[in-house]
Amino acid sequence: MNVCVIGGAGYVGLITGLGLAELGHRVVNVDIDAAHVERLNRGDSPIYEEGIGPLLRRHLDSGRIRFTQLLPAGLVDSEVVIIAVGSPAQDDGHADLSAISSVAEDLSKHWDEPDGRYRVIAIKSTVPVGTAELVRSIMGRQKREGEDFDIISNPEFLREGKGLHDFFYPDRIVIGSDSERARAVIKELYEPVIQRRVRFNGEEPPGSEPVPLVETSLASAQMIKYASNAFLATRISFINEVAWLCERTGADVKEVSYGMGFDSRIGHAYLDAGLGFGGPCLEKDLRALIKISEASGYDPQLLRSVLERNQRQVEEVVARVKEAAGDVLYQRVITVFGLAFKPQTNDLRNSQSLEVIQRLREQGATLRAHDPVALPEARALDPGAAYIDDPYEAVHGSDALLILTAWPQYAELDYGRIKERMASPCIIDARNLLDGSLLRALGFSYTGVGRGPSRASTEPRIG
Repeated sequence: MNVCVIGGAGYVGLITGLGLAELGHRVVNVDIDAAHVERLNRGDSPIYEEGIGPLLRRHLDSGRIRFTQLLPAGLVDSEVVIIAVGSPAQDDGHADLSAISSVAEDLSKHWDEPDGRYRVIAIKSTVPVGTAELVRSIMGRQKREGEDFDIISNPEFLREGKGLHDFFYPDRIVIGSDSERARAVIKELYEPVIQRRVRFNGEEPPGSEPVPLVETSLASAQMIKYASNAFLATRISFINEVAWLCERTGADVKEVSYGMGFDSRIGHAYLDAGLGFGGPCLEKDLRALIKISEASGYDPQLLRSVLERNQRQVEEVVARVKEAAGDVLYQRVITVFGLAFKPQTNDLRNSQSLEVIQRLREQGATLRAHDPVALPEARALDPGAAYIDDPYEAVHGSDALLILTAWPQYAELDYGRIKERMASPCIIDARNLLDGSLLRALGFSYTGVGRGPSRASTEPRIG
C-alpha cells in the first residue's frame, strides 16, 4: 500500500513509517522540520533507538521510504494518511490540538491535487475524545465522508527504547471507526503484524495466535490510549507510595514488588520504585485526562493523587541529597548519572532528572552530569552546564552521586575507582539500580528508595 505519515520525523511518525516500510509498504514521511527531514534523507536518525539506523538506511536504499516537507508529494497515490503530529500539554493541562487542526486544514486544501482518490485518515496521535470530530468537521467542508475519506483512531502504544519491537510485536492493535471500509483498509495495512509473520532483528513473535484486534468506536479508541497511560502512571505512583511505607516499617520495596508481581492479576511491569514517571507521554496524558474529566463535570480525585505523588518524588530525592550532603547545598558538588527520562533513549522531555537538577541548582549546588547517550541533547538544551563524557571524571571532587536514570552501564562501573575520586563517598540511588550491600562494603554511604538504610539483600530469590 502507499502510505503518507504526517509528523514523520517525530518519534511516533518515524517508528511507524519505518515499520510500515519493513512490512513492504511504500511510505512518504512528511514533516515541517527541515533539518530533521534532511538528516533522515541522509540516513541519519535524530532519534536514539535500538535498530533504527540500519532500518532507516536499508529502506532509503530500497526506496520504500522517503522524507519531505511537501504534503502534496506525500499524498500522491496514497491510500492511507497517518496523522502522528504532537499533542503537547498547554499551560492549563489541556492537550494542544493546534497541530492536528493545522494538518486537517492542509489535507483539505491539498486532497484533490494529486489524484482526488478515497483515503483513510488514521489518527495515531494521542488526542482527547472529540478530536476525530474536529478533523471530520474541517475535512467535511469540501469533502464527503464515506466517499472521499473516512477517519479512524489508531492509537500508538510504543515504549521509547523499544519502539520498533512494540510496532512489530504489539500487545494489541486498536481500530476505532464507524466505517467498515476504513477498518478493512487498516487491517490490510497491519496484516503481517496481526498474523505474526514478522521476524525483525532475529526476534521471534511472542506467540502464534494473531495479535488481538480491538475494534471500537472512535471515542472508545481515543479513551483507551489515555486510560492506558493513566493506569501505568497509577502503578508507578502506587509503588512509590508503598516504598516510603516500606522504609518506615523495615520492609524492602524490591522484595514487596517482586512478591506482588507473581499475582496474575498484578504482574511485575511498572512496579519499580524510584524517581517517578517522566517523558513525553505519561504526565502529559494524565494531565489531559484530568482536564477531560473536569470538563465533563467529574472530579478525578484518584488521577490528581497520582500526579501529586509523582511530583513529591522529586522533592523526596532532593531531601535525601540534603540529608546526605548537608542541609546547606551552596557550592556542594553534586554529580548526576542519567539525564534521559528512561534508559535506551536520548529523550529529555519532561525528565525527572532535569527537575532534580534544577531544584539542586536553586539551592546553590554545583552540578556535574553524565549520560551514556543524551549529552548532545543536554548540551543543546543548557549549554552552560557541566556535562561530562567520562563518568569517572564526572565524579571527581563530588560530595554526592545521584543515580537518576537506570542505565545498566552504571551498574557495571568500578565503584572502588569512583570512591577514590569523590570528595565524600555518598550515593543516592533514586532508581534502586545498584547493590547497596557491596557499596557499603566499599565504604559508601548508600541510600535507595524504599529499601531502608541497612538492607543487605539486592534481589529477592525464589527457592
